[in-house]
Amino acid sequence: MLAQDGVNLDLAPSADLDSNPANPIIGVRSFGADPDRVAAHTVAFTEGIQSHRVAACAKHFPGHGRTDTDSHLTLPVVDASLSELRASDLVPFQAAIGAGIRSVMTAHVVFSAIDPEPATVSHRLLTGLLREELGFGGVIVTDALEMAAIGDDETSAQGAVRSLAAGADLLCLPANADAQLLARRSLSDAIRDGTVSARRVAESAARVRALAQWAQASPASAAEPALGAGAAGRALIVDAPGVPLSTPPYVLDAGGKMSSLLDDVTASLLGVLRRREPAVDGVRLTEPEPSGAGPGGDGPGDLDAIIERGGTRPLVLVVRDAHRRPWQRQLLGRVLARRPDAIVVGTGTAHDRHLAPGRYLGTRGAGRVNLEAVADVLLGGTGEGRS
Repeated sequence: MLAQDGVNLDLAPSADLDSNPANPIIGVRSFGADPDRVAAHTVAFTEGIQSHRVAACAKHFPGHGRTDTDSHLTLPVVDASLSELRASDLVPFQAAIGAGIRSVMTAHVVFSAIDPEPATVSHRLLTGLLREELGFGGVIVTDALEMAAIGDDETSAQGAVRSLAAGADLLCLPANADAQLLARRSLSDAIRDGTVSARRVAESAARVRALAQWAQASPASAAEPALGAGAAGRALIVDAPGVPLSTPPYVLDAGGKMSSLLDDVTASLLGVLRRREPAVDGVRLTEPEPSGAGPGGDGPGDLDAIIERGGTRPLVLVVRDAHRRPWQRQLLGRVLARRPDAIVVGTGTAHDRHLAPGRYLGTRGAGRVNLEAVADVLLGGTGEGRS
């Protein structure tokens, strides 16, 4: 599909391990927690997408799965040793390199036992480990430099200079013309004063040119969206009785993608179910305000009234990573206390499963195809109404 539209670089797959249930940023982007299984899927992804001359990009080197903070908001620190990384986190990256992956993205993460600097600006990790030890000869791409872990907003370009000096080739700059011009000036100044050598810049430029020459996106066959639907169906965790449901359910949906850029059908299971069956009813729930208001802006006692509106209809509660979100965990507990017959749909990782044993449907993702797959289970059918 990317090749059909002329896109020749995909900043995927995530080669990170889902090794820390408290991780707020990797989650369903990971293929799992087992290094060998993640490696196998990373290789399959790489070989598949690059067969269409679309470059793949393994991220976030040397691994973002161990963190318990979000590098968009702060600088995560991991204390794992290099030997520990070699035995786990680095396994998928090594496999991807062996499969000929064309690019690797850096992690805005400090690996304190190796270098006090974040990997994105670490010569030890990018040049010493990735280039020299693992033998990667392709393009090193930084993660977004305006993320708080690096802090290259429109007023700073030091991260761009430091990452290039460390061994990066492509710099993800802020989507702001002033910030990009500042980065250009800062890099020019760094070359003139010797902070970054002209040879280092020439190496990066050569790698980027080689990538551009190779990545001539050309679809070898028509896109097959049904393949994604089949994969989403096979990925489901079905641990709930009484499905498909005999009557249209009442849905409390706290598990969708809350974004003004996404319509209701795209963003929520409730929307997908309503599109399939107009008789489905329900409510979208959002995180309470700090003032103590309940989900969706209702008062603390209003959840009981919201549940009551469903009457005797089957009740479906949708959550997303409730195991690490206290408000969703509290919501789940209150709903099951009132309606122990409710079915809980988890649209994040499988780490929610233990919160609703015997009542759980897990999607391993909140994408449209994941929501359609669980709608098949709840309403019956094999994708009626998909587009």
